[in-house]
Amino acid sequence: KEKRSVAFYSPHQEFSQMYLAMGYAKICAAKERVLYLNLMECAGFEELFEEKYKENIGDFLFYLRRQEKNLRLRFESMLHQFGDVDYLPPVFFGEILREAGKEDYQALLVWLLAETDYDVIVWDLGGMFAGFFDLLEQCAEIYCLTRENQGAKQRLGQFLQCVEEYGGAALSYPGVRAVRHFTGKESDAGTRMGRIR
Repeated sequence: KEKRSVAFYSPHQEFSQMYLAMGYAKICAAKERVLYLNLMECAGFEELFEEKYKENIGDFLFYLRRQEKNLRLRFESMLHQFGDVDYLPPVFFGEILREAGKEDYQALLVWLLAETDYDVIVWDLGGMFAGFFDLLEQCAEIYCLTRENQGAKQRLGQFLQCVEEYGGAALSYPGVRAVRHFTGKESDAGTRMGRIR
């Protein structure tokens, strides 16, 4: 079975993105093996899951860069779960995400595809980092969460221009498939998720 990567990103840092990505991962996990990776600053997982993490994805990027032995064992020892979804804890200090280079994220993706047996890898992306568009280029699906207001539309428009200029045909934008995302408040009815790939 072919493995696939799925990315979630919001140009204006939509708060509900993380819960949408986690929900997507849980739905996929009903039939497939899923790994969820959160690359956001201050994701708040320690409070969300009421747990203190000894190591996180930043540590694994370091181990991978050094090509340490027994990477598979290190990886498995760092895994946690929500429902049937595996995840590596997000970084505690967000600056670590910017300190990692393009080659680090590429090495992570290559290693995960080659050395693990996950069917789906869900990338929950925060700010742009080195290799951001290279990662998107290798995703089978990209979901962009936005809102129905002028500021959000302007940021989305610039992001889509960046996508087109960076990836050309490989990261084309065929049009937004409108998917309403309701949280129970009437004011939140303007949130929408566009699948851009």
